Parts: sequence; structure tokens; C-alpha cells
Amino acid sequence: MPNWYVLLRAARYLGVAPWDLLEQSAVWQEWALMAESAEAHAQDEAVKRARARQR
Repeated sequence: MPNWYVLLRAARYLGVAPWDLLEQSAVWQEWALMAESAEAHAQDEAVKRARARQR
């Protein structure tokens, strides 16, 4: 994944301008992407549980 995409994705998740995020420690980008991934995983699991209950 290109660095610019990672920056844009993390900035979007955090609700900040990419150029502002660029001035911060890289750890903020890492944390944003890890949080986004964890939320997506949790959502997928919730959908699976809901489908299983409907059966």
C-alpha cells in the first residue's frame, strides 16, 4: 500500500486534514488504521452472529 494512501486513510478515519496528520508522530497513523481494522472486524462478527440467529 503506498504511503500516501495510508496517510489519507488514517486522516479520514481521524477526521483531520492529511497535512495536519503528517506533522504528527507516525504512531497516530498506525493507531488509526489498527482501530479502523478492529472496528471492521467487530462489525463483520456482529453480522455473522445476527445471521446465525436468523437461522
